[in-house]
Amino acid sequence: MDSMRFKGMGAALACALLAFGCGSDGKSSTASPQSGTGGSGAGGETGSGGSGTDANASKNGADGCPVKSGFPGDERCLPKPADSSHLLLHFGPSDYDDPAEVALYTVQPGDEIDKCFFTKLPITEDFVYGKRHGSMRPGSHHFIARAMAGLDVPTGFADCNGADGIGNADDIGTFQVPDYVYPPDAPDYAGLANTIQAGRQGMLNGHFINTTDSPTLAESWLEYEAMDPSEVTGSTSAVSLTGGVGMRIAPHTQTTLHFSCSPTVETRVLSLQSHMHAHGTRMTAWKVSGGVKTMIYEGFDWREPAGFNFDSVSQNPTPDETAKKPGAVSGPLVVKPAESIEWECAIDNTSDVTLTFRNQVNTGEMCILGGIAMNPAGGDSTPFSCVRN
Repeated sequence: MDSMRFKGMGAALACALLAFGCGSDGKSSTASPQSGTGGSGAGGETGSGGSGTDANASKNGADGCPVKSGFPGDERCLPKPADSSHLLLHFGPSDYDDPAEVALYTVQPGDEIDKCFFTKLPITEDFVYGKRHGSMRPGSHHFIARAMAGLDVPTGFADCNGADGIGNADDIGTFQVPDYVYPPDAPDYAGLANTIQAGRQGMLNGHFINTTDSPTLAESWLEYEAMDPSEVTGSTSAVSLTGGVGMRIAPHTQTTLHFSCSPTVETRVLSLQSHMHAHGTRMTAWKVSGGVKTMIYEGFDWREPAGFNFDSVSQNPTPDETAKKPGAVSGPLVVKPAESIEWECAIDNTSDVTLTFRNQVNTGEMCILGGIAMNPAGGDSTPFSCVRN
């Protein structure tokens, strides 16, 4: 979130590929790429690529990326890792030359898809990571990855059963922008890392919308960079302030939903970002201390939600409601149990349906203030999470 780089906004999955430390030959030194449906996976050897000028030229690049697939966003591909210091999760066709495989990820104009894909994570030992980089083709609303304990689900799509919620202790990557990098270069994040435990059940959730007049391809990538465990001094977890789960907003009405939440322990908030749907027009958040409210975040765009970092380097802009320009406070942000964060969403229901809290951008709405927090030493791995009606 805001210890990340945000650039714009970003897709339905049918199979998932996870490549761990692939070398130039596409083979892994510690684990094998896994694919959910069809093919060897884009992280393996799928061909030598092609120039795209020949109708018979392969669309499978040697680096695992598509070559002139015919869909927007080929340039957003993250190539397969060069060595075992990186772990890559890939959602998309395992063979760009196979029309049936590509069809699994094709989103037709006007369609919206929200699915959960379950897979066994291909690591044989714990993977400690610091930086992560996510990328998505145009049309993505969000992506959530989890490494879940105590769950054994066959590889493939299954009912989410709430697994697509945010703010979980086993979250290994949630983002809703097309280019996501975390953390930024600032001393505040030195030594912070997280661990993907071996043997965990992977859950990959993607929400994709096609508002164009042409078919799009649902595809995303998430890469992790290994960190030496001896350099780790702390960890992070998701901030998840979820409001409005009981909302019922009548057609052609306007309302503002307001919520409040306090952490259970003193919490250093590193970043914040709004999550709304098509009828959300503004989210504002305040820190409340001793009865004094200080605005800490404001955003206006549900498609490309603004995210801001709170550290010793980032200089965040001042929000401007008249010009609809997002902004936030600058500097470290600490919230104590005696303090709270209040947040509200302005919603303009221009539709003919009653809006409820659900994962449909045009017929459902959400009011979630998400982000990343630093875990207290030896403390709760989800220090700042709550659900409000």
